[in-house]
Amino acid sequence: MDAAAIAHKQEICAEILATVASWIGPPARHAELIDQIGPLDTIIHFDGDAALGFIALAAGVEDHVEITLIAVRRARHGEGIGRRLIHDAAAFARTHDYPALAVSWVTDDPQGRAHRAPRHFFTRLGFRPPLTAARGPLLLRPVRRQWLSA
Repeated sequence: MDAAAIAHKQEICAEILATVASWIGPPARHAELIDQIGPLDTIIHFDGDAALGFIALAAGVEDHVEITLIAVRRARHGEGIGRRLIHDAAAFARTHDYPALAVSWVTDDPQGRAHRAPRHFFTRLGFRPPLTAARGPLLLRPVRRQWLSA
């Protein structure tokens, strides 16, 4: 992807993030996230010319595809856009032969009130803590079935 395309992608994602800025933290954090999106595979959903939401993916983190950031325009929350982005991310993982999607930025800390809604969102969509984790916190969602034979 050339520099102009990356800048355009970052501009679209920044516009969506601005609608949920109070959840992101200080402006420096907002800028940091936009910079991180640059080299990542990013899926953006549109309604005509209007960008509704995006999901940024880091493929090959350990043996899965990691969701580094997902955001939906605040006015469009509750319309299933986030669910469709997760569905598309799972398809991306399957296409690239990864067994799972992962989220590592949603904390288990009961005091982590900022992560309560995202954690609920991800668990509703089938993300669970792994049996063992080299690093924590981590939620995984298998994207292909593993068949065991006798």
